Amino acid sequence: MKNRWLFIFGLALAITAFWTQPAFADNPPHDGSYTATTDSCAGCHRTHTGSGAGLLKTTSSYNLCMNCHGVTSGGANTDVRDGIYVSTNAPLKGGGFVNAKMNVALGASAVSAPTTSSHAVNGMTGYTSGVLYGIGALNSGAGTTFTLECYSCHDPHGKSGSGATATYRILRSVPRYVTGASNVPYNVPDVTTKEYSVKDATGKYYGENYPATTDLNLTDNTKMTTLSNWCATCHTRIHGAGSATGSTSSGDAIYRFRHRSDGSNVSNSSANGDPGCLTCHVAHGSSATMGAYSSSVPKPGTAEGGGNYLGSSLLRINNRGVCEACHNK
Repeated sequence: MKNRWLFIFGLALAITAFWTQPAFADNPPHDGSYTATTDSCAGCHRTHTGSGAGLLKTTSSYNLCMNCHGVTSGGANTDVRDGIYVSTNAPLKGGGFVNAKMNVALGASAVSAPTTSSHAVNGMTGYTSGVLYGIGALNSGAGTTFTLECYSCHDPHGKSGSGATATYRILRSVPRYVTGASNVPYNVPDVTTKEYSVKDATGKYYGENYPATTDLNLTDNTKMTTLSNWCATCHTRIHGAGSATGSTSSGDAIYRFRHRSDGSNVSNSSANGDPGCLTCHVAHGSSATMGAYSSSVPKPGTAEGGGNYLGSSLLRINNRGVCEACHNK
């Protein structure tokens, strides 16, 4: 009898410990594996008293997501606001929207700092809608002004791939409410082993691969190409696919010559060959800083010499360290 009660007590402790741990991003309420009596709906929705569209319990979708993904305890391990994986305090692969823990100076370790550029999401403090650069047809200007939401790229319910398949980081196969984006479904296959944080012990982003090397037996080239093509559903004219994009004009007045970015020759987790978008950039936000030359680079469609721009353009390393990492001049 004593052993029986010890077993029950131990089981109760284990269950309690499980439910008090931070949630994993690909498990309910995100992976679509809802039971017949699911409780996941009430985490975000109110049937008759919703404050926001879609019966959301808050008026801001960003604040709703940050309830779990922007706290240091009690929510998800993936704190995308500050760019850390909570349980290990390691840098997230995608950086952070407000702060980012990164080794942008390639020093001894990663440090947390305010972001110098990010995919600006509606609801962030000081948010202003920005230009979605390189979207649309040739010679259609720098881009279009767009209000970005978390759910523009991600589907909180999961399994948003064409044919109701699971996708990498619950990415939508078609970006939502983005005028000018491709409406052709493009799936990024999900991975079997989830890796959210940078593997390098010092927090260096350079050399990271996306997704993990264990995903569905895809080759590294295919993985990098797949993600770059997904980015190109919006950044159409920035995407440099082809063997001579640096010396062959695209015909566009602004995005005329572009660096290759289709990832077709990336080997393993290195950046040898033709990089993908995420060889140089992070997805959410970067704390990289720019020097005198880099900070004066104008934004697309803006004339040279127009001022000090300071934007880090989601780069992984300070200044133009991403260029030096490959070209080693």
